[in-house]
Amino acid sequence: MRLLFIALFLFAISSIISAPLSDSCPSNRPYCLTSSEAVSQGCTGGSPQCEYSPQYYPQYCYSCPATSEISINARTECPNTWVIKITDASTGAPISGASVIATGPGPSLYGTTNSNGEVSFTGATPGNYYVSVSPPNPYKYKSTSLTYSECSKDIYVDTQLQCDDNVKVTVKSAADNQPLANALVYLYNSNNELISSDTTDSYGEAFVGPANDKQTFYVEVIPASPYNKKKEQKTFSYSAECLIDTHVYPSCDRSVSIVVVNNKTLQPIANAEVTLTRTDRFVIGKKLTSDEDGQVVYNNVDAGTYSIAVYHPYVGQKTRSEKISFEDCGAGVLTVEYTCKKLLVQFKNTDGTPIAGGTVTVYKSGDTAFAGPLGSAQTDERGVAVIEIEKGSYTVVASYDSVAYASTSFTADKDSCEDIKVDHVFVCPDLLLIKLTDSAGNSLEGVSISLVGSNRPSDFKSTDANGIASFDTVPSGSYTVSGSSGSASISKTIEVDKSQCVGCSNDNICKTDESCNTSEYQCEKVEGECGYAKEHQWVNYECCKDSDCKTGYKCDNNVCKEKKYDIVVPSQTNVSDNVPVKAYEDGKPCANCEITIEDPSGNKTRITTNENGEATFFTPHRGNYKLNLLSGSSVVASKTSTASVEIGSEDPLKKLIALLSDEKIRNWLIVIVIVIIGALLYLHYRGKSGEKVKPETPEQTSP
Repeated sequence: MRLLFIALFLFAISSIISAPLSDSCPSNRPYCLTSSEAVSQGCTGGSPQCEYSPQYYPQYCYSCPATSEISINARTECPNTWVIKITDASTGAPISGASVIATGPGPSLYGTTNSNGEVSFTGATPGNYYVSVSPPNPYKYKSTSLTYSECSKDIYVDTQLQCDDNVKVTVKSAADNQPLANALVYLYNSNNELISSDTTDSYGEAFVGPANDKQTFYVEVIPASPYNKKKEQKTFSYSAECLIDTHVYPSCDRSVSIVVVNNKTLQPIANAEVTLTRTDRFVIGKKLTSDEDGQVVYNNVDAGTYSIAVYHPYVGQKTRSEKISFEDCGAGVLTVEYTCKKLLVQFKNTDGTPIAGGTVTVYKSGDTAFAGPLGSAQTDERGVAVIEIEKGSYTVVASYDSVAYASTSFTADKDSCEDIKVDHVFVCPDLLLIKLTDSAGNSLEGVSISLVGSNRPSDFKSTDANGIASFDTVPSGSYTVSGSSGSASISKTIEVDKSQCVGCSNDNICKTDESCNTSEYQCEKVEGECGYAKEHQWVNYECCKDSDCKTGYKCDNNVCKEKKYDIVVPSQTNVSDNVPVKAYEDGKPCANCEITIEDPSGNKTRITTNENGEATFFTPHRGNYKLNLLSGSSVVASKTSTASVEIGSEDPLKKLIALLSDEKIRNWLIVIVIVIIGALLYLHYRGKSGEKVKPETPEQTSP
């Protein structure tokens, strides 16, 4: 009977294991899920098993309710592809694996959406379609009507005559402006005779030719299917890039001549607008019009990189970059003095030799084009030219053929032949410094001068030992400096412009990490050893290294923070044990750290940890051992370890040591031993002193 039961049990198990799994779920839109997944989704059913069934988490076929809505959209991708996209109606997320059927004027279209929720149909018949979508669970079935329209098959053709007489032809789709590659391009003359042909590249460009300016040609383009071919009559024209050319001629007097010519005919172009712009300084130059020789002249031009823009109403506009240099011109040096209404100018080479026969010209300051000379003279054998002129601000220019050139700015400001020099510096934000020196360059101390201007009340100051008088809170404007020293009078007009101020008179002018050196009127970096600059001052950190902090503290991000110490020691130990102890500092082994140990009797010992923060101590007595970790002379961590008598050891020697190590037990044992010894001695001596008595034998009497 027992064997029959076992056989039936094994048969049942083998039947379950060998039962075939169904190939798919039922057709009523079930889902292959585990039991827990089915419960969470509100599904019903659960049989039969799916084809894939993991060993521990079998999946079964369930019928799950469809609850989510979908959106159906379509677009056309040129030239002839219809793309239908299925997305979640709530989130817009693409839905993959959706079955799409489109029924319309042509053959029915079938497809399944990809990971982007899209299915594409190429070559579909244009018209209205009925589109039905069967999405995966939990989305609902949906259908709608959509219209598919093909892109325009027309093309756009652009032509441009190049400077090398070839024609650049660009072919694009008229529908989406995308370039069309592999289109055949033919160029015919006015008699429809073929000149040349080419095929467009990936940019939709082809080159055919040669062709001529202002003549008629035919351009035919045959694109790939499904686009329509096109043939147009064209009249080509050169662009301004091909026709306009400029020639630049720098002169040693810092003038630049620009000549505009027709690059094809090499003839000058008159009435062209020319603009010279300094590109590395973003300075826009003056616009000039070319004369009949195609020429414009710019004066007072600095060396540098320029943009030359040329515009002509019948030709167009062209801009190019040009580096203007005067390296071929020799440099000169100018020394200028003003005495008794005469400007004395000495012109020299850089080696100090005078330049005779040079031309010196004076222009009013601000006349950057050098259009209105105020006076001119030739240098003598000393290289000196004398020009009579009233006081004011001027630009002095000297040149000598292509040998040398020099220019400088100068202010003539003296009313008498007495030689008192007045210099001024405007220090940011509003401090005016006026310095007086005599003809020998010595500072004039104690000279009272006045500052008079429309933007500020009149003020008087005296020069100090350095010949300097300081006027503060001076706004921009024109001022007259007046005074006298001996027989010489002082009167000079100066212009103050806050935008041209230099240096500093207070910290607010400097950067936050700088302070103003008021003796030098210069901003200087604020510096220190351990800290940072803030608001023009040096702020010291609390610390920069551990030694800056007090005992038991460390330097962490320039702040002293208390170190964390700990001692690890068994809370319970045995008497006569070598107890291990380990010290930590900020979570790391505390090497060479000192630990004091106070035993139960109050005796103290001191141990030092090794490089791993480890040490041991001996427990000769029963009781509490108090451990203190020291940092310097301060206790930074404490622990207590209790030593007790443990006689449960299997080793008899350890048992004996444990017993004898306890003072109370040891004392009792001594007492017991003494008592035993005393008892043994007592018995011994008593036995020796006593007599042995034989028992009496009763006498026998005769009857």
